[in-house]
Amino acid sequence: MKRLLLPFVLIIASFGLSMASPPGAASYKEGTARRVFDQLVLARGDFGLPKPQFQFVDHPKEVARFSGQTVFLGVKAYDVCVSFGADSLNALAVLLSHELVHYYAGHTWEEEFSRDFAGTQLPDDVKDSWLEDEVQADLWGGLLAYSAGYDVRAVAPKFFPALYKTFERDESLAGYQKLSDRILLAKQTGAKIQFLLGYFETANYLVALGLYEDAQGYYETILQEGYRSRELYNNLGVYKVMAALPLFRKTEMPYGLPVELDAESRIGHSTKGGGPVNPQEERLKLLKEANQYFETARNIDPAYTTALINQACVQALLGVSVARDDKDEADLQYTQALVLAKKAEREAKGNAKRMADVQVLRGILATFEGDQEEARSWWEKANSPLAQTNLQILKEGAFSVTGERLPASNTPEQIEELSLDLFLRKPALDTLASLEVAGSRIQWGKSRIKSNLVHSSVYLHLVSTTHFATLQITDPDYSGQTSLGIRIGDSRQKVLDTYKTPDTVMQLARGEFLVYPTRNILFQLDAQQKVEGWCVFRVKT
Repeated sequence: MKRLLLPFVLIIASFGLSMASPPGAASYKEGTARRVFDQLVLARGDFGLPKPQFQFVDHPKEVARFSGQTVFLGVKAYDVCVSFGADSLNALAVLLSHELVHYYAGHTWEEEFSRDFAGTQLPDDVKDSWLEDEVQADLWGGLLAYSAGYDVRAVAPKFFPALYKTFERDESLAGYQKLSDRILLAKQTGAKIQFLLGYFETANYLVALGLYEDAQGYYETILQEGYRSRELYNNLGVYKVMAALPLFRKTEMPYGLPVELDAESRIGHSTKGGGPVNPQEERLKLLKEANQYFETARNIDPAYTTALINQACVQALLGVSVARDDKDEADLQYTQALVLAKKAEREAKGNAKRMADVQVLRGILATFEGDQEEARSWWEKANSPLAQTNLQILKEGAFSVTGERLPASNTPEQIEELSLDLFLRKPALDTLASLEVAGSRIQWGKSRIKSNLVHSSVYLHLVSTTHFATLQITDPDYSGQTSLGIRIGDSRQKVLDTYKTPDTVMQLARGEFLVYPTRNILFQLDAQQKVEGWCVFRVKT
């Protein structure tokens, strides 16, 4: 299953740089390196600083460095990356992401480190600060590379020996890390990245399963590492919206929003909001917090379409919240939602999934103006199941969508013949971490090797023996099937025909989650509404 979901899906680079040297090889190399550089800059999305520049340098001593606003890469260092074949783009991302983080973090000593391995001896106090910067650049650089689609964890420990050897540098070099230290740092950084990515993925699934506060703890743990990410802030906003949605009566907000966690199941169950004594105050508080998170995500990247769509949804919900008491304020919120939706529409051109989400939102805003024909027009344009659901509600009313649901089964779902129930009796974990979140301690672990898994991984989220979640997630190459015969690549309709109506439908930037609690299974669909993986889970709260 592709990872780092909600709101984006990352594809690990698996193709390499060309090993040949055809006519114009220098321009080809520069173009390839620049494309990786641009992808890293786009993934960073931090437009509070001037956009960094890239320069390819044909000098025998040039490795990689940054100066001012420019990242420099040497041809010779590029050729070292080429030697790693299928991992060559990942190796290139090791160098470029490291230097970009130095730029974004405002480091100063890194220029001394990278500039053609010049052997200037640094004072001890400077060296300490420089080493701190190096650790940070490796960690943040690895996360940046991963978010751009490059997995540097495995290649980095092998890449540095090749780099040092090519530039004929000794193990000990005055003013710089020894090669052995550099390799150790790369391994430690890779392990740290593995934990943080595991936290991120765990949090995304916890949101889908309704464990919102648990998910927030993981997102905030990543932010505490100092890594700024538009996706992290966006996901924190999504968590707040998800927590606010059950506090709306179905008659107040009957339609499925593109940010919504349960676009279908919430329509057709409870007839009123529940929870706090004053649900209106609580939902306003949650929505304002969500709005701030989306605003922060957009400050990092003003063109970040996902946050634009989500913020527009929040403004619409704020309007619904105050409509009964203050019509003028509600109209203002709807107008702000429309402005954001139009911006998102401009940014979403070329992306069918996000354009459909914008069209769904425009239809909802049309209903607030009492224009049902315009709403119908928007939803008929949108090629999405969410739009079809809203069309049914428009035609038949707020209580029309119920759907058929399968009962629980005595045959539990399994992936790679692993019984999660037996696993829970005695978890065999490859890694285990303890997180302190809001005064509570959370145990997190991952299992793969010790469970003899080849095409899936198990994550354990443990608050107590009465509050936990266990998730087993398929890899993209898993060739097995569910107990009812669903495989990767099957259509959304086949899932619905087989498993019937999901209890939860969660919109992703590039697809959906379909959640079936009675069957303890969650399907992930891509933008083409095809199954790209699933998760078998056990939850107790």
